[in-house]
Amino acid sequence: MLKKIILNIVIVHKYWLCQHASKNKTNKNGVISKRNTVCQALINILKKKNNKDTRKNDSFLKKDPPLCALVQLKLNHNHPINSCGEVRHLRVSDETRNTFLAYFDDGLTASEALHTHESKLMLLNPTKRQVYYIHYEWRKDNYGPIHEPLP
Repeated sequence: MLKKIILNIVIVHKYWLCQHASKNKTNKNGVISKRNTVCQALINILKKKNNKDTRKNDSFLKKDPPLCALVQLKLNHNHPINSCGEVRHLRVSDETRNTFLAYFDDGLTASEALHTHESKLMLLNPTKRQVYYIHYEWRKDNYGPIHEPLP
């Protein structure tokens, strides 16, 4: 009965943990995984209904003005978050996984799939040299060659 009452009070509840939290991490043979640093960083957002029934039982909703939301931020990570080494701990997205599964369904090996994927990424992300060449061509079209002065 209590759970049913709580569900009727809450409109939205979103809860995010750091990927390095200990939730859903297993310790195999007593070895702690690299992703498990027992990080306590989290974001917790809770929005409650505000009506006469909910105001009776909730001290925060009784206040003037009623406090309908709880926002809990713990942003202190126990590991570096803006380093290039952390990128290797990110999980593969479902979209990328499905792309590689499609490559394998097409008969590509792992190395062929990787090469194909890198080639497709190069179409989206040109090299530094290609960007400089595109800029050179643009500058030449808009301002003329370098050796000719402006009119």
